[in-house]
Amino acid sequence: MMPIIARLYNQMPEPKYVLAMGACASGGGPFKEGYNVVSGVDKYLPVDVYIPGCPPTPQALLHGLITLQKKIDGETLARRDRKARHLAAGEFFETSWGGREQEVVEVVASHYLTALDLEPDAEDAQTLRTKVRETLSRAGERAASLGATAEAAASFGRAAELAEGPLDQARLLRKAGNAHRAFGDTAVATEQFVTAIALFEEAGDAHAAARTSADLAGVEFSTGRLADAIERMERAYGVLEGEEPDEDLAFFLSQLARAHYFAGNHDLSEERNERA
Repeated sequence: MMPIIARLYNQMPEPKYVLAMGACASGGGPFKEGYNVVSGVDKYLPVDVYIPGCPPTPQALLHGLITLQKKIDGETLARRDRKARHLAAGEFFETSWGGREQEVVEVVASHYLTALDLEPDAEDAQTLRTKVRETLSRAGERAASLGATAEAAASFGRAAELAEGPLDQARLLRKAGNAHRAFGDTAVATEQFVTAIALFEEAGDAHAAARTSADLAGVEFSTGRLADAIERMERAYGVLEGEEPDEDLAFFLSQLARAHYFAGNHDLSEERNERA
């Protein structure tokens, strides 16, 4: 349950506060050595107030709520303290899952992103920005592998906002565009592909620009703009045909062959298909 609880927590906007209710939530209680019990929720979430007891008494609950209200009224928990707690939670998730941290990478990314948003101009902001970008990218890859394309698009898009240079931003925008395309958001996919192509061309990477043009042509094909798709694909193929053959090129050629087939260009379709 802990990854789900942490994910829900990270989806909540700031300000947000956590009550650890009872001995089990606070420290694991008498079952803390069990394989299915965490030894304190504060290892995963930044706890503001601990309520003792097993079970907690009504008086303890009221005292905890009053303590939290006073903390909120006085904002006794500084942004720096909340940032430190989010960093600690993210690092704990990364290091305590015994090689399975990829399963909760979106939770880790969310903790680091919240920490960055709390103090965007801090001395460690650039280092944290790099960590956030890398973690968001990993979260996007995992979401895409599970078919959660909306989540993948959001992760890649946010990572692109934190990119260090035009090439890095273009690569992330291309991934975001393909994720948006996968769940049918063709308008956003088109916008991201166009931006990525411009960035690739600005950086002098004609081959990456051509491959992204092929992705954009796929959007045009799926939205009924067959002639535009074929024209764009053929221009991209003129750049890519000298490349070392790989799976991506084969898939691109198969899509180009399909487009020519539906356009009635059967000879060109057969030629492109044989090349694939």
